[in-house]
Amino acid sequence: MFIGKFIMGTSILVWFGTEAYGNMLVNAGFEDGSSGWRQAKGIPQQYEVTSAEKHTGQYSLKISNTFHYTIYNGQILKGIEGGATYRFSAWIKGGPAGLCIEFYDAKGKWMDSKSAVKWKVEQNWQEWQLEQKMPPETVSVLAWLICPGKGPAYFDDVNFKKVSDSASIQLSPARISVAAAQKQFPMQLILTRNPEAGLAELKICRDDTKEEWKLTFTAIPRDKQIDLNVRLPEMLPGKYRLSGTMSNGKQSESADLYVCNLEKPALLDARGSFIIDDKPFFPRGIYGHSFNSKELSLLKNQGFNTCYSAYDFTNRKLLADLFEETRQAGMRLMFYIRLKDMMKDEAYFQKLTETIHAYANHPALLCWQLEEEPPLKPERVVNAIPRTYHIIKTIDKVHPIVITHNRFPKEFDFYKNLSDVIDIDSYPLSGARHQPLEQIAQDVSKAAMGRPAAWQGIAASLQSGWTPDLSTQPAPEQAHVMVYLALVSGAKSIFWYSFREANGYELTKTPLWPHLKKINDEIEKLTPILLLGDEVSISCQPSGIRFKALDYQGKIWLLAVNPYAEVAEIVLPLPDTLSAKRWSIFRGNSLSFTQKDNTLKLKLSGLQTIILTGE
Repeated sequence: MFIGKFIMGTSILVWFGTEAYGNMLVNAGFEDGSSGWRQAKGIPQQYEVTSAEKHTGQYSLKISNTFHYTIYNGQILKGIEGGATYRFSAWIKGGPAGLCIEFYDAKGKWMDSKSAVKWKVEQNWQEWQLEQKMPPETVSVLAWLICPGKGPAYFDDVNFKKVSDSASIQLSPARISVAAAQKQFPMQLILTRNPEAGLAELKICRDDTKEEWKLTFTAIPRDKQIDLNVRLPEMLPGKYRLSGTMSNGKQSESADLYVCNLEKPALLDARGSFIIDDKPFFPRGIYGHSFNSKELSLLKNQGFNTCYSAYDFTNRKLLADLFEETRQAGMRLMFYIRLKDMMKDEAYFQKLTETIHAYANHPALLCWQLEEEPPLKPERVVNAIPRTYHIIKTIDKVHPIVITHNRFPKEFDFYKNLSDVIDIDSYPLSGARHQPLEQIAQDVSKAAMGRPAAWQGIAASLQSGWTPDLSTQPAPEQAHVMVYLALVSGAKSIFWYSFREANGYELTKTPLWPHLKKINDEIEKLTPILLLGDEVSISCQPSGIRFKALDYQGKIWLLAVNPYAEVAEIVLPLPDTLSAKRWSIFRGNSLSFTQKDNTLKLKLSGLQTIILTGE
């Protein structure tokens, strides 16, 4: 589940590290109470300094979680050296508990975050560490102690210190992916201590064969960095290593370059829509790590046609039952590879290869989910993504590969070449502070515009809730708005999170459950229009309302959604080709609209979704 970011209030203590390799945190053992530590704002206090448990000294920090989202308590640290490696550690008891680092640039802009969560509840004190190389642009961080579950979690003897300096010359980004047909890409050379030097040579070396050759590039010097446009020769898919030599003879830190065999799988058409048995297929899915045959039948009756499951692929019996029960229920399966269970040894990748071979032709399979929210995963997981992608692509030319992103990540340019379907899981109604529903449209639109190939599919994972108090579940009208925001922004698959959670949450026992049947039926009726219709260009005044116009078999379908609580009046100037159309309401009984000359005027209530047809 997503561990979000919070902005600490202005009253937080700022600490500048002065000892090169010393602890940058103040009051790291909580012997001075909670001095220096602050909880992320937005919810009532969930922490206390206690003498009931301690690793050393007399006190520890106790975080209880009476809410159902992650509780953060931490410090902001300035004087961070971009490119250097830091170790964040704490002694932990109870739980679940973990550590999180958020990275900020010189303008105070959030760039990314990394987390390490210990889900097991520890009866004894255990040290937990998160070692992280800072992005080159980093100047400050937020170092958080987190409790993502009920707790309580105890923390003591916390430490945040630098363990190695940055390289004086760094290639950024340090990890790049390109499609095999791509001819060039941009990157930067960060000069932390040699701003006067220029780049004399850029080399690339293939990781397996060690074959090496020089690359051509153009360079634009800037303050402490050089902007590069690197030209690529024709290259085979695989992993390569980039390195630069400066005019003064010094070497840069290397960067990894992955050349990807980005090619359309058979189940996707040229516009990124699923086509099964020569018919358009709109996945209407639900997340749940496991389903039995009774639950699959229940989902089918509720209008779902796809389920998400994440079994250990080394358990052949469970896997065989999963695929067969899904087939018998008339459902399709998005199977999650679960990279976090991998990288134990080379034999594990061999088992993965055998699994792909065994199920690539199974009639229940819809797609492979390669990873979910990869920026939040350990480096060993991220580093395995390109290799796993290549394994699947080599074996299965039919079923798409999916990567699910938490909102629109900073590293999107890396992951966009490693998936056939780009899934965005914007969950605006989560965390201490809810975000506008409009966030869904923004993130899905960015993914649609940023994909390197038009045939890549766009999916939206929407929240159906995951907490027993239903604080993460939308009201039915909000759920409808979420769906339409995704549809008008380019989504051609919809998944809901979640069906069931270990905390006692069950979707079937919530107020939203009966409404999902209505939503699924609606999407099914619209499937040929959404997947086969041609988009028609129409402007909107003002631009706050999200809408989309599609021409399907000579009939115009206009979908519009007002994601805000306030009434919205909009004007749609119609092109001459549409001015003679007679418009009628397909969805939205309370809609008020008028047609005059070449203009449509609509008045949408708050949180209203509508469809007009013109013929």
